[in-house]
Amino acid sequence: MENTYIFYHFIVKNTIEFAKYLNKNNKKTWIRYVLVPGYTNNLSDLENTRSFIDTLPNVEKIELLPYHKLGITKYNNLGIDYKLKDVTVPTNEEIDIAKAYLKIN
Repeated sequence: MENTYIFYHFIVKNTIEFAKYLNKNNKKTWIRYVLVPGYTNNLSDLENTRSFIDTLPNVEKIELLPYHKLGITKYNNLGIDYKLKDVTVPTNEEIDIAKAYLKIN
């Protein structure tokens, strides 16, 4: 689990730095937030994400992408262990909460 934690924070740090770079260079940007229950639906993280987005005037659009299980069959057919097989699909309520925190209509 520690490697996952380190990897996650490496990705987040790079994503934040890239978003700042795009803003600094006035590049129009769309944010696509993947909502994965148990991973990315923490209310504090959603609030912090929105606060960060509010610092970026170059962001034109924010999209919420709810996790789905469409890839499980493909992984099974390829003999690859699907690491998120036990993750549930977000409920409509969870999606609505995330949209509210991210200020998505």
